[in-house]
Amino acid sequence: MKPIEKFLKNFDEQFKKAKFKNIKADKSNINEIYENNISIWYYFNSDKVEKKDGTKEINSKLDTINHVILKNPENFIFCKTKDGFSLTESDFINSELSIINTIENFSISEKKQFDFYKNYLLNKLEQHQKTENKNQLFIKKYQSDNWYKYENESILFKTSTEKINYWSNKLLEYQKDKINLDYLGTAMLTLDVNLKEPKHLNGFLFDEFCQKNIDLLKLENQIYKPQQTENKKPDEVKKELHPEIFKDNYFEVWQKMYDAFEIKESSYNKNLDFMYNVMFDKGFINKNIGKKDMVNWINDIYQITFTKIRYTNYKENSNKARLIIFNEILENSKGTKHT
Repeated sequence: MKPIEKFLKNFDEQFKKAKFKNIKADKSNINEIYENNISIWYYFNSDKVEKKDGTKEINSKLDTINHVILKNPENFIFCKTKDGFSLTESDFINSELSIINTIENFSISEKKQFDFYKNYLLNKLEQHQKTENKNQLFIKKYQSDNWYKYENESILFKTSTEKINYWSNKLLEYQKDKINLDYLGTAMLTLDVNLKEPKHLNGFLFDEFCQKNIDLLKLENQIYKPQQTENKKPDEVKKELHPEIFKDNYFEVWQKMYDAFEIKESSYNKNLDFMYNVMFDKGFINKNIGKKDMVNWINDIYQITFTKIRYTNYKENSNKARLIIFNEILENSKGTKHT
């Protein structure tokens, strides 16, 4: 082997070893090493890298890596696509494994660091593949509802605004501590509850959400699940009955009316007027709960957006059909205390 070839081979091996050589003996900095390595990988592979504060778009890879990325990875937004295709954490791990597996010579200490890093990557890969497989199943499941990947940058939703609200709130919940408020403001989902047109959900949020190992299938199963009070501990049942709003177990009556009237997303709904007024008048809703309190509670519990509840005389002819439904529900509600 020529001297220059030997030099280049040794240089290449040292570059590869740098990925794990700084792992401490007690392994306490393994997460930091991992995050540094994936930040560099995103930096070199992403189609676009921007500073999070928006002051400068980086078009060159000439920035000093150690000072720009390693010390301040939180200041950068990686688009996490290459040639328009999504870059996943599993892609990074597979790339990392393929690189370090080509190393031929180790010292004793390097071999220990190598083995630990490799096992760490393999464990990470197993975790992410399980989650990514579940998420793929989740997205395929909703193709009939027109959930599509759109230009590798966003998810196109054409479904009920209730579900759009639910998922946007879930995504933002997991992101609010990670993204600064200015950026988050540009990434939030805009809803027009009247037009009900397909909406774009920022792909950056969706990708980040998936990569947090959040089980989307498990979360989906929580949407609109009927209240189950049997076989629960007393404290759990009490919490589900929302005693801060309803007396005794009259939340069950409320929920059955809510389902019977098929409440949909809108800024105003006459069925809710009836539900609140009849239950408040009957003493089923706590006396300190006003119309505004009820609106806030409805929006929070059902993840929808109503703006007002108005007074209505539930005994008027216009409410006759609603009153029949209410009385039937009340009569059939076993164990409910009547007043």
